[in-house]
Amino acid sequence: MEQHKRFIIITLALAVVLVFGYRAFSVYLQKQKEESVIKAQLQKEQAVLSQQAREREQRMEDVESCIRDAAFVHSSRWASACENYARTLAAQYESCKKDMGFTRTCESIYQPMIQSLLKSVEAKGSANCSLPSKIADGVNEEHEADKAECYRKYGL
Repeated sequence: MEQHKRFIIITLALAVVLVFGYRAFSVYLQKQKEESVIKAQLQKEQAVLSQQAREREQRMEDVESCIRDAAFVHSSRWASACENYARTLAAQYESCKKDMGFTRTCESIYQPMIQSLLKSVEAKGSANCSLPSKIADGVNEEHEADKAECYRKYGL
């Protein structure tokens, strides 16, 4: 009988150990599962943040490229405005000589402007000549509008 008591005690002890062990193992597995889910969520969030950073960097590069293009267009417009202004001055000078017949008067009016324009072109190049403010303002306003369009287009 004593063996039977021992067997029952050992069996009960084993049962208690198994129940508590199973419970502890279940808790361990649950924690592992929760940690795995949290780790997966963190990886997913990190991937989203990385993608957003790449997209933001690409937009910045696109804006910079667009602004460089706008600067090139501005330079071309300025050069064209300089050429048009030079032609306009030359035509006005010729018209003055023809209509007024006073070559010296026409020279005194137009030669300083033409000389100033030529010096400006020689010193700075046709894309950087000095233009009257009304013409320059128009070219500059177009440039600012082009730059604003770059920011609007790429969402910055």
